[in-house]
Amino acid sequence: MSASFLYRLMEPLPDAETAVARARALLRSHGAPGYGKPWVDHVMVTTAGQLAHVVATFPRAHLIVGWVRDPSAEAALLAELDGRHIGYRIVEDGYRLLLELELRPELMELWPFPDDVWLSLGWVPPFGHENVEDEDCSTEAEVDAMAAVLGPLMVEVQWEYPLRGLPDGNLCGVQLCLNSEWTSQHAEYKPGAFNVYLSIGTRRKNRAVTDEWLRDSGLALGDPQPGW
Repeated sequence: MSASFLYRLMEPLPDAETAVARARALLRSHGAPGYGKPWVDHVMVTTAGQLAHVVATFPRAHLIVGWVRDPSAEAALLAELDGRHIGYRIVEDGYRLLLELELRPELMELWPFPDDVWLSLGWVPPFGHENVEDEDCSTEAEVDAMAAVLGPLMVEVQWEYPLRGLPDGNLCGVQLCLNSEWTSQHAEYKPGAFNVYLSIGTRRKNRAVTDEWLRDSGLALGDPQPGW
């Protein structure tokens, strides 16, 4: 399986809004006509600080309860929610249990959640669409709204875009990591880190021109990392 290569833009990006603007500027300066619609990875709550921010900022989120059904564990969790008067409704009750959850301060009492329970903003605007069947692609306005309410949340945005001067546009584009940095084919949480990466596609198809293209780009870039 071919993977892209990401190069970090070696510029200081002090905040989320600056990083979003720089990612778009990179697309304008180096992108060719192509797909380009932003794709946002599901925003998950992984720390107590993130949970406190989400509870204070948003009215609701979704609770993903395991990928393997455990009726006794699910019943215990619902009893905990009922006991704290945290409202919820069941969105899915098939291979997994998915709840739309009212965000109340009492939810902090349940942290840390069990290993197989995740709180997601993936279906909460602006981080996603309310219909769980909708695609994950977002609008540019939603990306701006995410940056404005980011707080300690980790957000990844990907624009898959052909780049001018490269023979093959597959897996080319820009990766934006807010409160995170790219490691090996995934991002890791790093509060206060705002990074923009350029993807030049696969070495196999663009190998003949990659080094020359990178030199001619005029960009200060880091070493290549395995990407998408």
